[in-house]
Amino acid sequence: MRFSAFVAFGIGVSSTIAAAVQARDDVHTSPYSPDLNPNIFDETIKDGTYFIKAYSPQCSHCRDLAPTWNAVAEQFKDLEGFHFASLNCAAYGDLCSKIGVTAYPSMRLFKKGEQIEEYPMYASRTEREISKYVKANAGVSQKTPEQVKEEAPKVDVEKATEVVTPTNAEAEKKLNAEAPKALTNVNAHGIATELTQETFHSLVSTTNDPWFIKFYTPWCHFCQQMAPAWTELAKEMRGKLRTGSVNCEAEPRLCKDLGLRGYPTLMFFRGGEKVEYEGLRGLGDLLAFSNMAVEAGAHEVDAAGFEKYAEKNEVTFIYFYDDATTSEDFAALERTSLPLIGHAPLLKTKSDILAARFRVNAFPKLIAVRDGKPNYYTALGPRDMRDYRRIISWMQSVWLPVLPELSAANAHEIITSEKTVVLAILDPQAEDFDAVRKEMKDAALAFADARAEDEKAEKMRQRKEKQDKIDEAERDGDKGAVDRAKGIQVVVPEPKKVGFAWVDGVFWEKWIAGTYGIDVHETGHRVIINEQDEKRFWDITKVGQPIPPAKALVLDTLNAVLKNPRSIHFKSTKTRFESAVSAAKELGEAHRHSLAGFGVFLLVLGAVWWFVKRKGTGAFNRRKGGILDGVGLKDVESRAGTAASNGKGTGKFD
Repeated sequence: MRFSAFVAFGIGVSSTIAAAVQARDDVHTSPYSPDLNPNIFDETIKDGTYFIKAYSPQCSHCRDLAPTWNAVAEQFKDLEGFHFASLNCAAYGDLCSKIGVTAYPSMRLFKKGEQIEEYPMYASRTEREISKYVKANAGVSQKTPEQVKEEAPKVDVEKATEVVTPTNAEAEKKLNAEAPKALTNVNAHGIATELTQETFHSLVSTTNDPWFIKFYTPWCHFCQQMAPAWTELAKEMRGKLRTGSVNCEAEPRLCKDLGLRGYPTLMFFRGGEKVEYEGLRGLGDLLAFSNMAVEAGAHEVDAAGFEKYAEKNEVTFIYFYDDATTSEDFAALERTSLPLIGHAPLLKTKSDILAARFRVNAFPKLIAVRDGKPNYYTALGPRDMRDYRRIISWMQSVWLPVLPELSAANAHEIITSEKTVVLAILDPQAEDFDAVRKEMKDAALAFADARAEDEKAEKMRQRKEKQDKIDEAERDGDKGAVDRAKGIQVVVPEPKKVGFAWVDGVFWEKWIAGTYGIDVHETGHRVIINEQDEKRFWDITKVGQPIPPAKALVLDTLNAVLKNPRSIHFKSTKTRFESAVSAAKELGEAHRHSLAGFGVFLLVLGAVWWFVKRKGTGAFNRRKGGILDGVGLKDVESRAGTAASNGKGTGKFD
């Protein structure tokens, strides 16, 4: 009896909910704006002009718009060649994603099957204004979206648009996975929008729209220098990319939440993700990054399409998938596209030809192709294929080419304290530039192959040694010794990392002359071997001659340095002040147990202080550091600021 009553109660509640849902959905139903679905969409809109409302039944703004939409549709029901229609994105998420819907409601104009424009998101949605829009676009449209926007009264953006929240889980995943860019109304006037914390949240954080934003303060010198370039960038990216500015003096909380470390800071945002721009600040560099950012995403390719990308890029990432790959996998993949901007393209494929070529037989699979050679991301299960941090960490380890060009954007990755760097200082204007660069790349590949062979040989040696101990213990009948021998792990100690790179000796002549004392105009191509952790470098071979960009001599010198750093005379990149302090420390360490030693330490340190006072603060400014500090960093910033103020690009964005 109690069970029957409970069932009856459940049926009653279900009926009530169903009736409420039906009533909610009925508000979108109109004979003058029929619902479309994927089966009839293309066939229906191929002729004439269609004004389509994309909505979700769960969207409150969609329900608010519905009566107005239906009234306008009825008003123009007899307008020849102009039709109204509706599209339920909760039910047909794939189709909405295909036409670029990222927020509800969205009203879009199609002519002969082609999408023309979207009704401005910040325009008024009254019956009068929508009717005016229909009249302006009936038949052949005579007005541009910019003209229509100028005529339409402005309303609060946050109240006008609701972020996509479909109940259909699959539709939501598809929308997030493909993250389509807005097709129209993007930076329509070519002006950088000044953002506040409130507008940043409503326009940037909660949308899929791509934004390139400058964070600055009015008193920042470099901010003032790059202002003309930023203004020009907004003009150049009109209709392509939204640009904005945030005054961190007026919006300190927002800038603090974003973890800014200095000004100006430039960041690219899309779909809740962000990446910091670390290149130079000239217009050409900003445009190069902006155009790559607009195209960021996983691009579908076949075998022929991959070859086109491979011809232009030394490194490419390929994501292999099959029909069983889920939307969750694609969403995780799409997140990785932003950090790759400026490094390498991200491709996805179902090509059997490419799968066979790179020996991929399990899906999904992610690989990096460097100079034609694959490097595989190791995933032990589905979770690893969706682990954003793990994937990005792996990508960062392989996204540099075999011989990258050193630039302001990648210097912090190339010249680090963790590795020895073979740096070719080249003159790109020289006739033999291409041949010399190829020679250096061959040296890098040969060194990598030799390292791999050494590791393989060491593993074989340890395995043989282990087996010999096992065999000996078994012959002696010593079970304990056998178990101990079997427990020996084969571990190859990781040698110090070695990287290869080349730098434009003409463009960076000031930094190179100040750091390494080399001028390619006088010396021609040269090679140095740098150790950032020890602040030292080698610029001569074992016989005391300058290191030329020749494979055999480069490798011979490198191996000698790695085996015994003191076998070849090296030079220091320390400043005089740093060298003096180091000497004082060494003296103090040598006599740290004697009062006299301590006195010597103080005496030398006092001499250093006198030297600094005598020379002035310039002693600190003339330091010979890497491109990451001292002369290097100041030179980079100076060139960036000059390029920005001149409105010119450097072409050195990497």
